[in-house]
Amino acid sequence: MERSDSRNTTIDLFRLIATFGVITIHVPFSTPAAKIYFNVFWPFCVPFFYMASLTFYFIHLENFKGDRLKKKVQRLVYPYISWTIIYLTLIFIKHSFTHSGNPVNPVAAVFYGSSAVHLYFLPNLLGMQALIYGIYNLKKDSHINLNALAVLIISIIYFFVGYRFQYFGFSSAGSILAIPLYILIAYWASTKILGKDNNRLLTIIGILIVLFMIVSNFSGFHYILMDFDFILIFGGMGLLLLAIGSPFLGDIPKIKYIAGCSYGIYLSHVLFLETFKLYIERIFKINLYYNFYVTTLIVISIFLMSLLFVILIRKIPHLKFYLFGE
Repeated sequence: MERSDSRNTTIDLFRLIATFGVITIHVPFSTPAAKIYFNVFWPFCVPFFYMASLTFYFIHLENFKGDRLKKKVQRLVYPYISWTIIYLTLIFIKHSFTHSGNPVNPVAAVFYGSSAVHLYFLPNLLGMQALIYGIYNLKKDSHINLNALAVLIISIIYFFVGYRFQYFGFSSAGSILAIPLYILIAYWASTKILGKDNNRLLTIIGILIVLFMIVSNFSGFHYILMDFDFILIFGGMGLLLLAIGSPFLGDIPKIKYIAGCSYGIYLSHVLFLETFKLYIERIFKINLYYNFYVTTLIVISIFLMSLLFVILIRKIPHLKFYLFGE
């Protein structure tokens, strides 16, 4: 199986589509027509991010040593710290204007990403990567690797504490059960990526699963187990199969650059969305009615503003490092 250290532009393009989907999920809707975006994108966006990231983590796992491991961790940790500070500041500003909102739990905000509706993805992903790293190195070494054992124990404690105190992302036993499923699906997917070759069967299966999950979500039919909707697992897996089975786009500079902005757009879009809502609803006292056209306009505007922001920040080395881990 051909494995390359270069980024897979096809996967990045699907990440960009899923990022657009996350924005549609976070924009409010007031009509059934405006809810179409939620029904289409909700079943697969964040689960796809987990599975895609873990798939490539497995592919390069044996090479994660020293500086490379440090760089991998930095790509998650530094942006997480930076954006946590930004979103906590935004919460304070909103509270100053509105005098409303729930008190911030500092543990949940710092360690579990509760300062914004989307930041939980980063510490949860880091926790899953730590879990994989610990198991892999304990299994690989003939003697007990104390560092790997410590990482494994810390990751287990992290997930247990999250569930025990019902922090965002761990509100049910099913959300804990989803963790090994994300990992197992990603491990399987890591054995199916064939470099620049495409797999039509995986593409077809992926399309069918994604369509079936979208129809399920539209119809209100869900797959609840232990208070967790496993439509997210199926939807994320379907999009992952579609992504890894699709043709490799190669090094098309413009597509590669725009597709590579997905991480920064994901991290920054809530800043623009919340600022927009603050100005419109609190400062200008406009009560927006989120019909299909208004929702579409806001989604596209937030996406484009976030993309422009990422492009500009990428030109400033220090900001690029701390905000996007690049």
